[in-house]
Amino acid sequence: MPACFSEGLCGLKKDGKYGYINKAKEVVIPFQYLTAYSFTAGYARATKMTADRMDWRAGFINKSGKEMTPFEYKSTSDFTEGMALVEKDSKVGYYDLNFKMPIPIQYDNGRSFSQGLAAVNKGATGSESWSKKGGKWGFFVIKLVPCYDPILFMMKHFLSGKWKG
Repeated sequence: MPACFSEGLCGLKKDGKYGYINKAKEVVIPFQYLTAYSFTAGYARATKMTADRMDWRAGFINKSGKEMTPFEYKSTSDFTEGMALVEKDSKVGYYDLNFKMPIPIQYDNGRSFSQGLAAVNKGATGSESWSKKGGKWGFFVIKLVPCYDPILFMMKHFLSGKWKG
């Protein structure tokens, strides 16, 4: 049995597509995805081809294979602390576990929640979210309110957990 099980399901590749099996080796979610990630908090990230077959897009599925979001995102993250980061049209936002979007897709860069906080950026420039530079950074707390002013220019002073100001 593969060692890839998470929350009772395992993503496997067959004929170039990914799907999921259960521990009884039964196909639970058909082999239809370009990628299939581990389940976290009951949901998994997956990708599939766009209708014109020129690109791929990411979204979320549940354990029965129901698509919980449209497959329209350039990237998605696993749920951490009940929130998942998504990127669309070079902007990021966050889904909660009910697939509501309490933090709308409007930020130029962002990070996953960790210890109750998620860093977000407005004004960063660059072609990929991981390489964007500049802008102003701020934080959202898990209660979904800005921790300080909505966006603060302070990240350059806070390195490796120590204030450098």
